[in-house]
Amino acid sequence: MAPQSEPFSSKGVRTEDRTENNKTAVDENEQKQLPKVPEFVLTEIRTLEGVSYYHGMVARDVVESKLARCGDYLVRATDHRIAAFEFILGDIEAKRWHLGIFPTNKFPSVIDLVNFFKANPIGVDFYLKRAISKAKHLISHDRIKYNPKTDLLGSGNFSDVFIGQMELENGSVKVALKNSKKLNDLLDPEKNKEASKAKKEMIQEAEVMSQLRHANITALFGMSTDRLPILIVIEFCIGGTLLGHIKKHGANISHQERMIYIHDTSAGLKYIHSMSITHRDIAARNCLISVNGFVKLSDFGMGLKIGQSVSSTNLPYRWMAPELFQARAKFSKASDVWALGILIYEIFSNATRPFFDVEDDEVRALVKSGKHPPIPPSVGQFMTQIMEQVFKLSATDRITGELFHNKVHAHCVENNLLKFQDLTLNKIEGVHRERSEHWDEYVPQVITLDKNGNEKGWGNAPEEMLANVVWRK
Repeated sequence: MAPQSEPFSSKGVRTEDRTENNKTAVDENEQKQLPKVPEFVLTEIRTLEGVSYYHGMVARDVVESKLARCGDYLVRATDHRIAAFEFILGDIEAKRWHLGIFPTNKFPSVIDLVNFFKANPIGVDFYLKRAISKAKHLISHDRIKYNPKTDLLGSGNFSDVFIGQMELENGSVKVALKNSKKLNDLLDPEKNKEASKAKKEMIQEAEVMSQLRHANITALFGMSTDRLPILIVIEFCIGGTLLGHIKKHGANISHQERMIYIHDTSAGLKYIHSMSITHRDIAARNCLISVNGFVKLSDFGMGLKIGQSVSSTNLPYRWMAPELFQARAKFSKASDVWALGILIYEIFSNATRPFFDVEDDEVRALVKSGKHPPIPPSVGQFMTQIMEQVFKLSATDRITGELFHNKVHAHCVENNLLKFQDLTLNKIEGVHRERSEHWDEYVPQVITLDKNGNEKGWGNAPEEMLANVVWRK
């Protein structure tokens, strides 16, 4: 049995997401017409945050798989109001909680309710027996601090990313916080299915990232699901996006430094492919520059196990491989390699948009026929030969991500390209590159702050952060 808190149902007026200055906003008049979660419910949620069996707003199908024995139980919050019945219901006026099948037994808190039915049967000789604890990577919202109005780092079609702080025992660290634009605290029943799907997508992204630990992959530190907004807590990369950096410094970036970018990103790709994960959205906009100067693959919102079908209508067509436009197409390692080729085009063309002179509706036909952006002459003979292997029309003829990186690494070592003097990366405030590549003992780097909020510098992430996630090697 999985008790699930269902605060209440309500009817409201449909609202539409609107954007202004890259920020999601809801019209104030419409916002006033939609009720928000009552304060007594919020108070209860904050009380539950410290309870091991409270799983927050994790999706139903995710938590149900954890209930293996008769009498297993956990508590989660739900805002979808799709099902006709929920186990735990809240009486707003009385400010009491009860089981849907026992409306007369009301309790001042969910904890009191659970304790009662641990000692008293539900039906015929059925008791709550074993509490199922939440995953280690679920972080209490109370440990996360940020201002949604002033701390926005960037905004995409589906999510916003903020800079924030994660509180630790002896201070805090700077982190990046990713939310979903499809989830907010407005109880609009017409958006319930969309919101439920968004929650699953965020949890899926966190699960993908939780498996990865590499110098060229942004690190996941956990996820806050206790209440809205649901937040993915990830490594804060102070250098921003590779796209922005190239646009700003393109004229001053040497060929040697551009090869370091390719070395870094291909190392990250080789690693995730070794974990049987495809990224599906490799592009300069999704590469971040960390505090120690590594270029990292980021934004695993589309990242999935190999073999997933192409289904979304919001896809990066200009970066996609030709075979992905066929019927029943599936993302693969080979399609990631094609996207890596487009990234190299961005790196050597000073962040020129692929097919910049072609309208969106014409791009699909071009790519489907095997067309790709021209290989910039500045890449040199070695990279020209590599990119010719990347842009093979047949996915089976394409060079693998592993072989690509191995060749690039050998070329960089042979030609002494992995050196860090005069890098434009090191001109970014707060960024300093001094290591050439990933090492086995790599630990994500973070900017730490003391209890007064003063920066102490950067270094290895504290052990209490790393304990939240168990990475696979």
